[in-house]
This record gives sequence, C-alpha cells and structure tokens, in this order.
Amino acid sequence: MKKKKLIISTLVLLIIIIASYLYSNRELNSLKSGEILPIQWSNPYKNNEKPIQITDHNQKLSNPNVHITPVYYLPQSKEIHFGLWFNKWSYRSDQIPDRVFQTTIKDENGKQSENELVTRVTSGWFEEFHYRSIPVDLTNQNTVEMTISLIKENGKQVIPKESSTITLSLAGKK
Repeated sequence: MKKKKLIISTLVLLIIIIASYLYSNRELNSLKSGEILPIQWSNPYKNNEKPIQITDHNQKLSNPNVHITPVYYLPQSKEIHFGLWFNKWSYRSDQIPDRVFQTTIKDENGKQSENELVTRVTSGWFEEFHYRSIPVDLTNQNTVEMTISLIKENGKQVIPKESSTITLSLAGKK
C-alpha cells in the first residue's frame, strides 16, 4: 500500500512540475514556435503596417550559441525585427542585461546599422528571449548581412568576442 501511495504521489508531483513548466514558459514557447511575432510596434494603435517575412524559419547560430526567429521587415517604419533566445546560464552580462549580444546590419553599399534596440525581454525557466529591432532602410537592396556578436563592454567601448553572420536575401520580398 505504501508503495502504491509513493508511486501516485510521484506521478502527481511530476505532473505538477511539467504543468508549471509549460504554463510559466507559454509566452517563450509561443515566440519560439512563431505563434507570436517578435515585433514591438512603436505605435500599436495607429499601425496597419504589414510585416514582410525575410527568412522562413528559426536559425541556430553556433558562435555564439543562440537561436533567432524568422526576420521581419516593416517597410513604412524601416525597421528589421526578430527574436533572439539563448540559455540564460550560458551568457550573462554583469553590467547591462540586454547588452550580452550586439546585432549589426551591413547593406550592399557597406553602410552599417548598429542602432539596435532591445525592446523587451522574456525569461523562461532556462532560456531568455530578446525582442530585437534595428532601424534600416532596405529600399534598393537585394541582400544585407546581419551579424550577431557576443560582446564584452570595457567602459563605453564594445568589444565583440564571438560573431556569426548570416546573409538575408531580400529579392522578391519587399
């Protein structure tokens, strides 16, 4: 009888832990699966702008070890939006929490955009998700390079430690 109670108690505890995990990570899981777009509107009440999806699926970068959602472009606002998530114990910033990574966009003419904005951070049990946006005009561009760098801050100087670059093809998507 005691064995049966122990098994039932263990199963109930396991179900409670799994349900708690799923419930507390529901927003993070929706963002990662694409159910929620990683877009923070600057004016959500007067905005009828339709985002253009540039990439088709999530991508895993190896150096640094992060994942990014599909990348979206808002043509009227002239902004690229995407989400970036990572294991929260792998990367930490002692100074500014959203300054663990830096994203830059370089167009075909060599013009670089670095005015990245982390508009919101969502944390789960084991992962952290950042909404990212970068103001950039993609008019007359066929491809741009997006570089995500793990950074170290030394005073006001930002030093990239590890970087991954992906090429975003814009042909037929604008």
